[in-house]
Amino acid sequence: MERTALIEYSHRTMAAIVGALVVWMAYRAWRQRQQNPALFRLSVAALVILSVQAWLGRVVVLGELDPAMVTVHLGTAMLLLAILIAIWLGWRPVHVDRGKGGSGRQWVAVAGIMAVILVGAWMRGLGAGLAIDDWPLMDGGLVPAGLDTASRVAAFAHRIVAGGVAVYLGYLAWRHRGREDRNLAGWVLGLYLLQVVAGGITVITDLAGPFRIVHVALAGLGWSVAFGWAHVTWRDARSSEQLAAP
Repeated sequence: MERTALIEYSHRTMAAIVGALVVWMAYRAWRQRQQNPALFRLSVAALVILSVQAWLGRVVVLGELDPAMVTVHLGTAMLLLAILIAIWLGWRPVHVDRGKGGSGRQWVAVAGIMAVILVGAWMRGLGAGLAIDDWPLMDGGLVPAGLDTASRVAAFAHRIVAGGVAVYLGYLAWRHRGREDRNLAGWVLGLYLLQVVAGGITVITDLAGPFRIVHVALAGLGWSVAFGWAHVTWRDARSSEQLAAP
């Protein structure tokens, strides 16, 4: 029962609890499938993704943390989280002002944050957290001194993608100023910038465990808020179109 074993055991225990809850949710949705078929379909999708996620976890362990499988495993976890958020929002009377452009810009934000998470997972799988060991500069400049290894390429790509997404989220917050959903735009940007800072502190502190946890948690939280915002905007747009149809 050493430290690393306790961490792994805790992860599996939580996964088992979440799995049991998803199975229970799917059962409840099945019983109400006539009244709410959309909820039933989403619950079945969550159950399927959960099964895939569990299998991927096995592959990751047996593959001794292969970077590609670590990345896919985390991406699938984010997909499961998205389905659960959609289920949670499905029965809540949430409305946001979609304005012009519908939910397109929000979905770009969702995709961008997901890209940052996946590139970060790939970098972590390669053990490249300190391949570029200064921040916010890289080897003392705006670009690293060399990209001669996969680890340095991954670390550089993570920072470039993260910077690009930060600029886009700033633009998105500016575009939504004065609208009903400006607070959501601000939350997405704020959470994202916090996780960027947490990532920088993680590098400066030589990958200190608490900051690594905060970095990943903030990334997941920011992505969740962005997804929820995009989903509700899309849902409201679809409802408006259906009501307007003859």
